[in-house]
Amino acid sequence: MLKVLILFFVSFSLFSQMIRSPSEVIDIDRIKTLENQYNNQLFSPQEILSKIDLELSKYFEQFRKERLLKETIASVPYDFYNFPLNKIYLLLYVRNSQDIEKSQRIFSPYLYRTFTLKGNIHSDLKQTHLALYSYIQALEYSIPVLDTNIPKKKNIPYKPTILDLQKILNEEDFLLTLNYFDYLDITLGNKNFLEEIENDLLKQNILEFKKEFSDLKKNILTLQKIKKDYYQSILQNSNQKANLEQDYNLLWEQCFNKIENLWNLESNLSEFLKQLQNQYSEIIFRMANLLKEIELKQKERERILNQSSYYRGTGNQLGVNKTLFRNLIGYTRLLELAVRLNPNQLDYLDLLSEQYFAEKNIQNGIAIEKEWFTKAKEDDVRSPKHYIRMISYYIESKNPSLSKEYLEKLYILLEKYPQLQKNIFPEKESENFLLSEYDHFLFFYASFMLNYNFSSKQDIFLDLLDKIDVKIQDLENKNQSTLKEQIFKQKILSHLAKIYRNQKEIDKEIQILSKIYDIYLKLKDLLNEKINLKKQNDIQALELKQQLMFEENSEKNQRLFFLQKIEIPTLEQEIKTIKTVLNSSSIGFILERMAFLFYVKKDLQSSIYYYDLLNQNNDSTPNEKKRALQNIQILKEIQKKGLWKNIYLPENFER
Repeated sequence: MLKVLILFFVSFSLFSQMIRSPSEVIDIDRIKTLENQYNNQLFSPQEILSKIDLELSKYFEQFRKERLLKETIASVPYDFYNFPLNKIYLLLYVRNSQDIEKSQRIFSPYLYRTFTLKGNIHSDLKQTHLALYSYIQALEYSIPVLDTNIPKKKNIPYKPTILDLQKILNEEDFLLTLNYFDYLDITLGNKNFLEEIENDLLKQNILEFKKEFSDLKKNILTLQKIKKDYYQSILQNSNQKANLEQDYNLLWEQCFNKIENLWNLESNLSEFLKQLQNQYSEIIFRMANLLKEIELKQKERERILNQSSYYRGTGNQLGVNKTLFRNLIGYTRLLELAVRLNPNQLDYLDLLSEQYFAEKNIQNGIAIEKEWFTKAKEDDVRSPKHYIRMISYYIESKNPSLSKEYLEKLYILLEKYPQLQKNIFPEKESENFLLSEYDHFLFFYASFMLNYNFSSKQDIFLDLLDKIDVKIQDLENKNQSTLKEQIFKQKILSHLAKIYRNQKEIDKEIQILSKIYDIYLKLKDLLNEKINLKKQNDIQALELKQQLMFEENSEKNQRLFFLQKIEIPTLEQEIKTIKTVLNSSSIGFILERMAFLFYVKKDLQSSIYYYDLLNQNNDSTPNEKKRALQNIQILKEIQKKGLWKNIYLPENFER
């Protein structure tokens, strides 16, 4: 049995000696050359990948289990749901040095750099899964980040008494400091890492740090022994007490100086770790975008596979309205991780903000927006949309006062930096704007202030009214449709009517209400025109169908196609839009309001005129018509007898 054990240990020792480290087999200069070739497009990506794999095989062919590396290590599943998000987190973060020792990880800058290059090439070639796999492998050989608050340098007593030693050693700050130094010693001081590091000054600092830290740990053990001997001398009434105190003081002074020196060395080491962290954040950011592709494909596949259940009404309705595609769990988590690794990278913050906004994640969204405003420059071109998101969050959470605060800040910002006025809304939205992007922001700004009774921005509405009138006139001169413009004008007029109503300016309110009624009449005429035109097109399409049953005519075929696919659907959409606007225009209220205002002005004939219009209008409600008939009778009675009487008004009607 003893011979067997001896043979086993000898064999294991020989095997260990046979295994060569990455620095012994991987030619880092060769990897640098491949990086240069790829960056300068000297060879095709496929040729460079084959050379990278050849270089990696020199190391991995030593291991039986890792010959089939792609099948056995960190494989990336096709579907998102099995993607190793937790593993990525564990590769990046550790709690303490014991976690690193348990993992038995190899810290190899050569392998980290090589797999990162491999991942970048796969990513640029749109080979999503291979790129993700390579990035995970790069993290396998990277130095993890300490997942605790890194302690700040704190002064320790220069000459504490021997009785205070244990109290100092047990202090939380001191223990955290030792744990942090231990982490630096195990990671940067790792044998493989030191072999591969190319910065001579950094290497020298690490070696000095390792020696100083090793000496410090030994000195602390010696101090504890001196303290123990010191207590024994007190109990035995020995004359060694003075000598022990002297030894203690000298040794503590050495410890003090070593801790100071370790902190001085730490500044260079931590700067290097910070650079590594920024590199990790870039890898994670790339992985996030790759994983987004997988998640979107997965969700699209789900939508297609469950299509019939959507139509039956038994499936996930989110799949129909596309909001299913907002909730990208893996993409969001990796973006969060990238931001955590490099919180000053505004590109990451911007995309994470966009994702939270898409998910309607109000709590996290507000937090990330506040972070954005503390880090971004005031005139950053992306700032306006971040203000808009913050305003939306507070409107959604029913906090208009804070919405107003950020809206005012945005208004001031856009006035101060006019170049930002074209960056308020997404490009897809701004394509449909009738006026400039800034004009639509002003409309939103003034409407918000009015709706929440903060202030009346009538100058803004009047200016917008002039601009939309100019555009309407220009379109009419060109015989072009003004439907969208008329609808927008109606919204502006409605706000102005409310302002004048609040200010008790009767004549101005009547003037504005008259314009709203004119738009209503134009829309009614336009609706009839569109309905008649659609009927004509339907008849023409039917006739063409009948003719084409008995003859082949390419010109008629084209005309039928144009009617069925373009003209008729466009008319149907326009008719639907006009009807929606007319139904929401509250024309009954407009006419009743005008009749009431003329009644207040004692212009009874005009009041009767508008009550009569209200009664005859098909869009008026039965109650509105009933009050109109009653009030016409009352007004005629006033005209006849000269005795003033109150008219009937709906509840909550502003007098």
